[in-house]
This record gives sequence, C-alpha cells and structure tokens, in this order.
Amino acid sequence: EIWATQFLMHHPARVSQAMDAEIFLVPVWPLLSKLVGNACGQGTHDERMRKANAALRGSAHWQRVPGRHFVVAAGPRAQSA
Repeated sequence: EIWATQFLMHHPARVSQAMDAEIFLVPVWPLLSKLVGNACGQGTHDERMRKANAALRGSAHWQRVPGRHFVVAAGPRAQSA
C-alpha cells in the first residue's frame, strides 16, 4: 500500500492540479490501519475507515465524479487482516 502510494506520488503523469486529474489515489492504507489496530491512538480501524469514507465523499473531487476514477492502493490481505 505505502510503496504503491510512494510510486504514484512520483509518477511522471501526475498532475499538480486536481481539476486536471483523471484518476485520484486515495492514500488510506487499509491493511496498515487494520494491522495497527488501536495502537496509533486514532480510534479503531473501522472508525478510521468510516472517517476516511466520510472525508472522501465530502470532497469536491468526489462530488464532481462520484465514485469514479478513485483508487485505493490496498494490499491483498486488506480484507482479511
């Protein structure tokens, strides 16, 4: 998850203006969140994911193209960890 985010942050096709973006990377890192559990002092994994979901759905970019063109870089174990 983190390596994919770091890779995409430096991708040559990355744009500096969100209005020019065709795809949005959502750096949520669900596997890391699930593995950390409550140890980070920021609530449970489920609470963090609910907050991330609310923030994403409230963003102007989501409102422009609801649910389309958004990518969450999640490891294969993100659902089962």
